[in-house]
Amino acid sequence: QQQQQENIATTSLHDFLVQHYDLEWLTTRLHFFSGVILFSVAIGLRAWISIACPIISRAALGIVLSSTMLCLSFWRQLDETVSMEHVMSLPWRYTHALWTRARTSGMFATSLIMSVATAIYILANIPHVYHYLLLRT
Repeated sequence: QQQQQENIATTSLHDFLVQHYDLEWLTTRLHFFSGVILFSVAIGLRAWISIACPIISRAALGIVLSSTMLCLSFWRQLDETVSMEHVMSLPWRYTHALWTRARTSGMFATSLIMSVATAIYILANIPHVYHYLLLRT
């Protein structure tokens, strides 16, 4: 079989990625952004819970939050397409792109089902985590 090559005419790498690799591009961006945020939250909670001195634990939390903001500032500065509206729409755009791909691929469908089940589990257990954190402090 001879594959036909597409004539790809884009003005930038960003346009090329969005046109031809939308799900992959959204996945990379969403997982990077959520990874930075969730890693910072985990480190901040760990410092807040495990350091006995309230002044030091708050200072550690402040350091973690400021470094997180610095990372996100660099990300936003390097990518001029990033706005708060854009960032907030990433999960919905990702889910839509994954849903589109899942309709034709069993592996993507399984991934989507597992992702939704995990999200529901986390959201359903937020009161338990909140109560647990209140008892620890």
